[in-house]
Amino acid sequence: MRGRRGRMEKILLGAAVLTAGLLQAGHAGAADLKIGLAVAMTGAYAPYSEAEGARCMADRLNKAAGANDPKVELMIEDNRSDPQLSVSLGQKFLDAGAQIITGVPFPDALIPMAQTAQPYGATVFSAPNTQLEMQQAGLDNFIAGAVPDPINAAATANALYGKGARTVALMVSPDAGSYSEKLPEWFGEVFEHLGGKVVGKFNYSYGTTDWSPQIASIKALPQKPDAIHICAVLPDVGILIRQLRANGYDGWVAGCDAFDDKSLEGTVGDPKSLEKVMFATHGATGVDGPIDKFLAPV
Repeated sequence: MRGRRGRMEKILLGAAVLTAGLLQAGHAGAADLKIGLAVAMTGAYAPYSEAEGARCMADRLNKAAGANDPKVELMIEDNRSDPQLSVSLGQKFLDAGAQIITGVPFPDALIPMAQTAQPYGATVFSAPNTQLEMQQAGLDNFIAGAVPDPINAAATANALYGKGARTVALMVSPDAGSYSEKLPEWFGEVFEHLGGKVVGKFNYSYGTTDWSPQIASIKALPQKPDAIHICAVLPDVGILIRQLRANGYDGWVAGCDAFDDKSLEGTVGDPKSLEKVMFATHGATGVDGPIDKFLAPV
């Protein structure tokens, strides 16, 4: 993403969500489409809440609907970034007649929600879910609006190698499952296949505010990494970038779609620190929309 003051590299991964498909996911003949959204209004995933986007689109669809068209009714509650609460809220929505439900965008919430929804003939939809476990679960009532993590990893590795990076350190955490633990490793596999080298791998936990142990380990590497790859959320990654720059690291920091929270620049502080930040995110391309116009000069 090119800012007015700093410059970040954003890779857009094509992902189109077809509203018509979701409308068809409702019960046949239903007058209205009821969608139950257990979204993170508080907790670690609050910056990525789908609530406002859903309200905006539901309002647009309802205004455009004809007299005989189904209307969209939203039921929205806070899942507090808690998978188990998402499952409980999903049951509440189903009991209230929801045809589509969603929760925390991770398998420990979405798989049991889909299993619970199946006898109701309901669908589980997750706009931001990317984890392979959802495809491997063999669910026939789940729809994702984003590309799987290995594609994210491969796209970022290709783009970063194309920028001249040849060595990378990986940051991994089990806290968000394969998203935060395996995606960096998949990135590393593709990066090495291209001719690069993984020179270190370091553990961290979500919620880290003091990155000095990891930074000290990176500085102690025999071979300085041209890049650091991490899949973490805000404010964690913003704090990491700020502390890396303060400790003299001037290489690339690469990541995935959680970097696209609008608070990144404010958390980092100095926009110049973002000049060598790259991340992959999602968007619909090839439809002559704003993203196509953004990418046109690239």
